[in-house]
Amino acid sequence: MTAISPKPPIKVLLADTDIKTAESIRTFLASEAFELVHTRFAGECIELVKLIMPDIILLELDYEEMDGVELCLKIRSEKLSKNPFIVFYTSQEGNFAQIASLNAGADDYVLKGISKPLFKSKIESWVRRIFFDINSQNNGFQSNIRLNKDRLSVFSNQQEIYLTKKEFDILYLIVSNPKKVFSRDDIKAYAWKNQTSVRDRTVDVHIRQLRVKIGDNIINTIKGKGYTFSEFQLT
Repeated sequence: MTAISPKPPIKVLLADTDIKTAESIRTFLASEAFELVHTRFAGECIELVKLIMPDIILLELDYEEMDGVELCLKIRSEKLSKNPFIVFYTSQEGNFAQIASLNAGADDYVLKGISKPLFKSKIESWVRRIFFDINSQNNGFQSNIRLNKDRLSVFSNQQEIYLTKKEFDILYLIVSNPKKVFSRDDIKAYAWKNQTSVRDRTVDVHIRQLRVKIGDNIINTIKGKGYTFSEFQLT
């Protein structure tokens, strides 16, 4: 079995002027694997986005410095290494507010007062859209691998390990098809889009770099055939 076991905490940034709302959200998320950071100010929200790189951002529509739509636009305009999932969590109903928020780059719009079961389902759906979890695969296969597509990273012992785009593509291919042995040609076709200049040795070098970063026991070599995810045992 691999050493990549605990799931990473989901970083949530809440920008809300209401302290009671913040405490309510903190209590709601306490039983789940979330890290919540709260701010009351739009300007501080922008700085925190760059500092903590949250997975999910909850915004309201009105702040002292600017409105929430403008704040959303500013966050989307930042040159971030990942693209956060932005949700407006507000008491303001009406189509205009929702349309303006979504047009500004928000991913969802949720009204305060939403039932806890529905809110929990919403959060779970957001997390599924952020992460690729190998446990979602069929055939009864179970693993503790979790990859983040936006951040090009994998989690090991609750620590995030960043990969190059090619490394991530190779790992994504292998762990998303755990019962398949991938030849070098398979990997080149997926990660390099069949570039004719890519040699077999290039694939081997990237596999070796992956093993250095995530551990030798993640990817298994099948002699004469290629590579497979080592948590799957060939029968």
